[in-house]
Parts: sequence; structure tokens; C-alpha cells
Amino acid sequence: WTTLQMLTAVTGARRATGSSTGWSTWWSTCGRRTTPATSHAAASAASTAAPSTPSATTSASAPPCHPSQPAPPPSKPTAARSASPSSPPPPPSAPTAPHASSPAGGAVALGCKMVGGGSDGTLDVCARVCVVDEHEAILYESFVKPLIPVTHYRYESTGIRPEHLRDAPTVKQATRRIQDILLNGEQSYYSSRGAARLLVGHGLEHDLDALGMDYPAHLRRDTAAYPPLMKTSARLMSNSLRYLTRSCLGYDIQTGGHHHPYDDCVAAMR
Repeated sequence: WTTLQMLTAVTGARRATGSSTGWSTWWSTCGRRTTPATSHAAASAASTAAPSTPSATTSASAPPCHPSQPAPPPSKPTAARSASPSSPPPPPSAPTAPHASSPAGGAVALGCKMVGGGSDGTLDVCARVCVVDEHEAILYESFVKPLIPVTHYRYESTGIRPEHLRDAPTVKQATRRIQDILLNGEQSYYSSRGAARLLVGHGLEHDLDALGMDYPAHLRRDTAAYPPLMKTSARLMSNSLRYLTRSCLGYDIQTGGHHHPYDDCVAAMR
């Protein structure tokens, strides 16, 4: 009976249009007359077989990203997810190795006070020495008995008298103590451990020569030979430690009276 109704509808459509468009009417009639279960199965099959193209409704409500527009950034994780108790805390960062220009032993500053030797008392001879560490603590301080006779004690600035040098250690003994401080337990200045200390001072070449010592140039830090602290004239010339202390540190040293080498050590270290 259903088939007979379909044929009748097709025949009537062909008579009305005079063409074969009745077959399309018949297909549409068949589509309208299918059961809900059949239409649902057909729609599922069509959605599976057909390529995924956005429908008109979908494109109107949520248009896809234009190629010229950047995609939205991903959402950030929530606090609960980032602070999950199952994730272990990050390991502590490893300590960084000391810089190549900063030995493990740190730095010490050397200062010497000179008295006069020679026939006219103009020859500088070391009669007092001081060594301080980076924290301005005294590591070694002593009067030193010169190897040659003292002809001018320069008491007005040094405060040194003959009795101060009578029982003082010799230059060789003082040099040995200073070398032990500089080596810091090493057998050589070029040890692979790098424990030898930096030597800081003002006019180190002059002080080391007065003590009869030598020290590697790569371990010296001399404020008298550092170009940014030198006079800018036709040739580089050293500024006095007194001037550098006033201009760079804002206080005065060697202003009068007796000068202690400790003040020179601290100023050079600073």
C-alpha cells in the first residue's frame, strides 16, 4: 500500500511538470516518509563519510581563526595543578665556581713605612710592615730591622725611633712571614688549587723591592698602576694614595703626625 502511494505521487508529479523531476520529488518524499530511526542512522553515516566542513550555523556562531591572525595562547595551568603535592620541589642550585681573577685564598693588602739610608738619607729602607685581609683585620704587623744602617729615621712622618728597630725581626724573617701569608699553604704561586692570595697595595713594586721580594704580576692589584686611577696627561702617571683616598673614598689619610702602614693598607684594599 505504501509503495502504491509512492508510485501515484511520482506519476502525478511527472504529469504536472512534464519532465523527469518527479524522481527528485520522489526521493524527497521518501526522505520525508522515513522513520526517525532510519533518518538518525542516515545522518550518522553521512557525518562519518563526509569530510569535516563547518556548517553555516557553526561558521556564524564561532568563526575559525583567520590565517593572518595569531592563535589564542594556551590557557595557564591552575594553581592547584602547579602546586600539586605529587610533584617534588626543584633541587637547589649548585654553587658557582670562583672567578678566575679571584683566587680561593682571597686578597691581602701590604703597606710599608720607609726610613732613610745611604749617606744623605734619601735611600728608602723598609722599617715597618703591615698586612691586612679583606675584612681589614691585621694578619701581620711589625717593625723591621734594615739590612743597611739607617741614617734618617724620618720620625716626623714615620714615628720610628732607633729603639723600635733594635730587637725587631730582620727583613728576611719578615719576608718569610709575608710569603707564608701570600702562599696560603701552597708550595708555589702557580699551584693548580689557586689558593695563593691576591696582593693589593699602592706602589707594590717599590714595597716588594724594599723587602727583597718578588710576586707574580697576575696576582698583583696595584692602585698606583691601574690606568683608570692614574693621571691622564702626556703619559700615565700615578696619583698619590692620599689623593685617591680623598677623591674616591671621601676621607683623608696621612694628614699630619705619624703615619701607620695600616691606614695605607685599608685605603688600598677599599
